[in-house]
Amino acid sequence: MKKAFVCLILLALLGGWLLQGPLVTAWGYFNRVLHGTGQEQVVAGRNGWLYFREALDSTLGTRRMSDADMDALAQALCDIHNTLAQQGTAFVLLVVPDKAVVYPQHLPWYIRPHAPEDSNRTRLLARLDAQGVLAPDLAPLLRENTLPTYLPTDTHWSAYGAWLAARETLTRAGYTLPDYTAADFTRIEHSPGDLHRMILPGVPDAQADAFPAPAPAYRALPPMRSADDMRITTRGTPNGPALYVARDSFGRALLPYLASAASSMTFVRTYAHFADNARGCDAALLVVAERNLDTLLQLLTEEN
Repeated sequence: MKKAFVCLILLALLGGWLLQGPLVTAWGYFNRVLHGTGQEQVVAGRNGWLYFREALDSTLGTRRMSDADMDALAQALCDIHNTLAQQGTAFVLLVVPDKAVVYPQHLPWYIRPHAPEDSNRTRLLARLDAQGVLAPDLAPLLRENTLPTYLPTDTHWSAYGAWLAARETLTRAGYTLPDYTAADFTRIEHSPGDLHRMILPGVPDAQADAFPAPAPAYRALPPMRSADDMRITTRGTPNGPALYVARDSFGRALLPYLASAASSMTFVRTYAHFADNARGCDAALLVVAERNLDTLLQLLTEEN
């Protein structure tokens, strides 16, 4: 029995190593064999990079939305744009590219990305551009930068990647942010990745992220517990715009930059009643990860 157990361990480690590379994946593979836990959600790439399998589905084209669904989502967002335009509120959609779109070079050898022009993200952006809806393509901006724009062992973008996206968004909407350069991101903090925690729970992650110094200045009223609070209200630059931001988990890293640029900001973790809740604001931002576009369609459709 002991010999069989040892053989199982060795086979699991060897199988994970051969199939997906780094030892971290071999250990996750072994865990999955024994416990059937969530490690199957993590794909190990090259050079220590990890990817979220669900996000890879859209990169590989296995979660391609139908043309009818894509048309319905574009129309729902156009309706929001038109409603807000009538009251003088600028609408900006931020579709956050999947990590593999920005850093395909770290994918394992057996994964080849889908044609980018046929992805859900690019198909939606093309439809919205034709309708005059402001929805910048962030992928080119996030590639080829001095600092990493995504974190190796996390699903999300880095503080620098979020800064680039926030600057692009507000610039397109006609506003400005306190300016930083890559050289200002000198404050290094330990930043354990969510993908690392999935595959090696309880094992410390050495990943770090770089933050700007000085930090963006703003106040949360009332004080927030964390950037994951369901609703956060802030005060920042007196002459800045009043912002309404509805977001998913990618919004966390945007918070300090947008809050510091805004005279006031309402920052929420829900897309419900978006146009109604944004009334009276100068600009309304909807932040959604590429992999969540089908979920966004479902939520907007249910409201109607």
